Amino acid sequence: MSQKNVVQKKNQKEFSGKKKPFKQLSK
Repeated sequence: MSQKNVVQKKNQKEFSGKKKPFKQLSK
């Protein structure tokens, strides 16, 4: 897993709390 991927995943987790739609897109 590249570092960029790790950062994206971390951002996604934080984003999930702010924007729910993002979580659905990641499904």
